[in-house]
Amino acid sequence: MRLEEKAAGRDEAKRGPPGLKGDKGDKGDRGERGKSGITKIVKQTVGIKSWRVDPQAFTVSAELSDGSAMPMLNLRPLFESYHEQTS
Repeated sequence: MRLEEKAAGRDEAKRGPPGLKGDKGDKGDRGERGKSGITKIVKQTVGIKSWRVDPQAFTVSAELSDGSAMPMLNLRPLFESYHEQTS
């Protein structure tokens, strides 16, 4: 038996059995009017528009379709590691 079930059984023993269901209450006040129209969520996808390559520094950067740029990627360590492994 779980702890919650034990506690519920103990509390019920103290209170006794539940009584009869009461009469339905009065209807509450009407709520405020909601927003008009349909709320629409637009997701903008951003893709790579072009690559900026600097062959002297072995770096590349992507220019995105929204006009922003990704940080430069330094590829020199990758090429150096490849050169060491294949030499």
